[in-house]
Amino acid sequence: MSFKKNISFVLIEPKKGGNVGASARALHNMGFKNLVLVNSNLHLDEEAKTFAMKGAYILQNAKSFDTLEEAIAESSLVVGLTRRRGKKRGLFYEFEEGIQKIRERASKNKVSVIFGRENSGLSNKETERCHFLITIPTGNTSSSINLSQSVLIMAYELSRYEMIKTRGEKIKSVTVKELDYLLNEVKNTLIYLNYGKRGDRDLLHSILRTMKGFFTRKGLTKAEMNMFLGIFKELRKKGGDS
Repeated sequence: MSFKKNISFVLIEPKKGGNVGASARALHNMGFKNLVLVNSNLHLDEEAKTFAMKGAYILQNAKSFDTLEEAIAESSLVVGLTRRRGKKRGLFYEFEEGIQKIRERASKNKVSVIFGRENSGLSNKETERCHFLITIPTGNTSSSINLSQSVLIMAYELSRYEMIKTRGEKIKSVTVKELDYLLNEVKNTLIYLNYGKRGDRDLLHSILRTMKGFFTRKGLTKAEMNMFLGIFKELRKKGGDS
C-alpha cells in the first residue's frame, strides 16, 4: 500500500471555501486523497467545489470533526506547519528532515499533517498536540504562505519520494553474466591477497557467497559494478599484478 494512503491533510477552521477547494485540487494532483476539516463544513461549499476541479471527489470524501483531538485520534504521528517559533511552540525539525520523518512513519502508520487558520495559524494549544513542527522555507520578504499553497508544497515534497523511486527504477541493473564477471574479479583479488582456507574454513568461498548475496539484495547497477571493478583491479595493480 502506498504511503500516501496513510497521510491525512488536516485543515483547522479554514475561512474560505476557495482555499479548501484548491487544497483538494492540490492533493489530487499529487496523488493524495485524505482531506480532513476541523470545526468546518466548507468542503460542502459551492466555491470549494469550483476551485477543486478534478479534485471534487476529495471534497466529497472529506471528513469533518468538531475537535482536533477527534481528527488525529487514529494517527501515530502528528506534524504541524507553522511559521511562528518560540519556547511554547514545541519541537521543531528542519523542513527536509521533517518531510523524511513523515515519509518513514507513513510507510506503515497513519500520519496527520496539520494546517492552521488563514489569519492566525495554529494556536499554542494546537501545537502541543503535535509530535513536532516544521516551517516551509521562504524568501526574506515574506514568511506567510497561503493555506492551499502550503498544502500543495507539502504534497509535492512528500511526493518526491515516489518520483525519485520511479526514476531509480529506470536505472539499469547488472545482468547475471555481469555479476558473475564481477564476482570473478573479486575472487582473483582475494586470491592475490592470499584469502583462502583458514583451518577448516574456506574463507574465499564464504566471502564470495556473502558478497553475491549483498550485491543481489541491493540490486547492483552497472555504474556501481564498474566502480567495484575499478577498485579491485586497482588493488591488484598496486600490488604489482598486471
